[in-house]
Amino acid sequence: MKAHIAASAFILLASSAFAADLPGRNQPLAPAPYQPYLRAPAPTAQWSGFYIGGAAGYLALQSENTKVRGFEIGARAGHDQQFGALVGGGFLEADASFAKGEVANYKAKAPFKLGAYARLGYEITPETLAYGLGGVTFLDMKVKTTAANPPGSAIGFGLGVGMEKKLAANWSLFGEYRVHRLWTDNDRTFNALEAKVGINYRFGTDQHPLFARY
Repeated sequence: MKAHIAASAFILLASSAFAADLPGRNQPLAPAPYQPYLRAPAPTAQWSGFYIGGAAGYLALQSENTKVRGFEIGARAGHDQQFGALVGGGFLEADASFAKGEVANYKAKAPFKLGAYARLGYEITPETLAYGLGGVTFLDMKVKTTAANPPGSAIGFGLGVGMEKKLAANWSLFGEYRVHRLWTDNDRTFNALEAKVGINYRFGTDQHPLFARY
C-alpha cells in the first residue's frame, strides 16, 4: 500500500512540473527565431557581350544628277560593354541593296554596302537602350552612262541614332536612322539617307531582364 501511494505521488509531482513549463493562457509566446532570407538581385538587362543580327531598311542616295533609292537587307556582328547605365561598343555590317535610279543618260545601282561603326548608348530602362552611332561606310556602285569617267565606288562616313528594345533574355529589336556623306572614286560627292529595323541575338545573356534569378 505504501509503495502504491509513493508511486502515485511521484506521478502527480512529475505532471505538475511538466504543466508548469507550458505557457499559460495569459503568458505571451516566445518570438519566432530570426531567419534571414535572400533578396532577389536587382534586374539587369545585361547588354555586355557579342551579338549577331539581321536588318531590313531603305537607302536613298542623291547627288546633282542622279537619285538612287531602294530597299536593302543585311547582317551585322558586334560587341557591347556595359558600364552602369552607359553601353559602348561597335559592330560590322554588310548589306545587299536593291537601290537603283535613272536620270537622262545616267543609270546607277548600289549592289552592296559595308560599314564599321562605333556606338554609345544610355540605358533608359533595363530593357531599352537609346544610342548614337558613327563610322565608315563603303558603297559599291554600278553605273551605265555615256559620260566619261563614271563612279565605281564610294567611301565616307555615317552618323545616326537608334534604339534597341529587349524582347527576351537573348533577343532584342532595334531601329536606326543614319545620314551618310560619301565621296566617289572620280572625286564626286553625294549624300545618303538610311533607315532600318532589325533583330539581334546576344550571346551569354541567360537572364531575362524582367525576372531575377534567386
